[in-house]
Amino acid sequence: MKKIPVFILSIFFLLCASTSFAEKESGATRISRELAVFKIHGDVFFLSDLKTYLNGVRFFRCLSFKSLSLSALGLDKASFLKIPDITSVHLIKKEEEAFLEKILKMLKVSFFLRKRQGGINGKFFKQLPLRKCSKKEVKLKSLGTGIRFLMIIESFFQNRFLSKGALTKDIEFKAFKKENDHLNKKALKEAFSRKKEMQTLEAIRLFINSLDKRIPHEYFF
Repeated sequence: MKKIPVFILSIFFLLCASTSFAEKESGATRISRELAVFKIHGDVFFLSDLKTYLNGVRFFRCLSFKSLSLSALGLDKASFLKIPDITSVHLIKKEEEAFLEKILKMLKVSFFLRKRQGGINGKFFKQLPLRKCSKKEVKLKSLGTGIRFLMIIESFFQNRFLSKGALTKDIEFKAFKKENDHLNKKALKEAFSRKKEMQTLEAIRLFINSLDKRIPHEYFF
């Protein structure tokens, strides 16, 4: 019987060890992705679940329009230049924790709207530069879960907080013009627009914070 050379046996054992290690690493990665992040009103959300919603946030950020939902929640580029890459809930960083708190509030808004069966504003959908952030045509019926999720939230905020009649806006503008008669026509319109935008975002934040207090949650990190 021929003896197997020692160096061949060494290579064989090394290959077996590396394969075993790779399997353990792969298993550890799968487990980390299935770690629970938080619970909202009995619904548990895992890291793998968040990926779907983060895709929607990334898509909205790519569109570069003044999103009421992202601005009010603090998920826009002005608040977070880059979305944190969260791979585990152990030893979580402060920036990652702050980001997850905002995602939690976003999910609470979705939980609130789920009972009201809110839809997507068709006019708003058509105005978005969708082809800018997608290689293929984006249709309303074929939207991904994360994108549809944010579209519904955005449509709700626009309908609820931007639906004042023309008469009301005209009265508010005249009052603002009287208080700021030193401004020229262009500066007056820009200042009024900024004021209305700040008021709208503040109203939405108050609404979000009220939901945050009403809907129970539990963190797992």
